[in-house]
Amino acid sequence: MADTVKLEIREYSQPKVKCATCDNNITEIRAMRFQICDDCLKALREIIKARKENN
Repeated sequence: MADTVKLEIREYSQPKVKCATCDNNITEIRAMRFQICDDCLKALREIIKARKENN
């Protein structure tokens, strides 16, 4: 007879990555596109918009 092995089931949690600018946690899937959180991305969009308006 073969020996039996007991496996423990652990709850899966998504790996977290830090935002490149503010160190907030973002998901790994989000980091594959941009390593910037939503708050920083919104601020970046506002900065770009303001620069476009000034030119």
